[in-house]
Amino acid sequence: MRFLAVIGVGMALAACGCGRPPSAAIGPRTTPFLNYLREPGASMVAYAPAGNVDRELGLLRQKFDGLVLYGFDEKTSRVLATAASLHYRAILATIWDPRSDHEIEQAATLLPKYVNTMAIAVSIGSEGLLENRYHFDDLENAAESLDRKSPIRFERTTSEPWWRYLDGQPDAARLRNFGEFVTVHVHVVWDADITDPAEAARWSRDRAVQIMNMSSSPVLVREAGFPGDGSSPRASREGFPFTREAQAKFWREWVALRERQPAAGRAFVSLAVAFEAIDNPTKEWRNFEGSWGLLAPGTLEPWPAWSEFPDLHAQ
Repeated sequence: MRFLAVIGVGMALAACGCGRPPSAAIGPRTTPFLNYLREPGASMVAYAPAGNVDRELGLLRQKFDGLVLYGFDEKTSRVLATAASLHYRAILATIWDPRSDHEIEQAATLLPKYVNTMAIAVSIGSEGLLENRYHFDDLENAAESLDRKSPIRFERTTSEPWWRYLDGQPDAARLRNFGEFVTVHVHVVWDADITDPAEAARWSRDRAVQIMNMSSSPVLVREAGFPGDGSSPRASREGFPFTREAQAKFWREWVALRERQPAAGRAFVSLAVAFEAIDNPTKEWRNFEGSWGLLAPGTLEPWPAWSEFPDLHAQ
């Protein structure tokens, strides 16, 4: 009888999840979002609402079937509902501030509503280690909190510049092992003396491959690109102008690389994301920072780079 009682207690603990640490992984490593990234046609865009959400997402759906979001705010509910109605297939949501109980609550409340219609993953934090907005322990605490609050355990990652994952950087090994996949930002305009857009695209891809080889995990390039205006911030290239034509050449090469990049096996590199959807004039700290977009703000007129992405057929 005592043996049966122990079995019963064990089954109860397993059912409620009380018998495992809050941060323990549940379910297989290969999950719906990673399966989406493995598809050759996966096409995502980094999106921050600039005006009418329905209009913006309707236009973007011509080229993209996935969205990268940057936080939970008053517009997030509308964005998710509209994306589902337009048959977007994947969302990488972001808890911008892992110390924010409000953002974690929003993620736990909103995202489960869409698990049957979209593949969803969560980036816990975005460049906050780089900017000293939080510490690595905050990422782990937020992950445990999200696990407790959400009825669904979402695939998760965090996002930092690629070089933060290299040995010798603070918490590099922990970063490479956080979540189900690694997410990197690769900005050649900050990190290398490369002015040829096609070469810049290849260099950016190669940095992701470098991190994949170190981590043995899937690597998603969440941010890479070429500004369409302004000039280089690097002293060795001071005054080098960014143009819309060069921006288009970067994305032409990126799309070609994406089509040739294998996504088989446990570890792969995904070039699915375009950064970013719409120019953001509020980014004023450098003269190029507001000009990463594929579309002009307000009018949503396409820049030349827009045409480098193939049209999709909404399903």
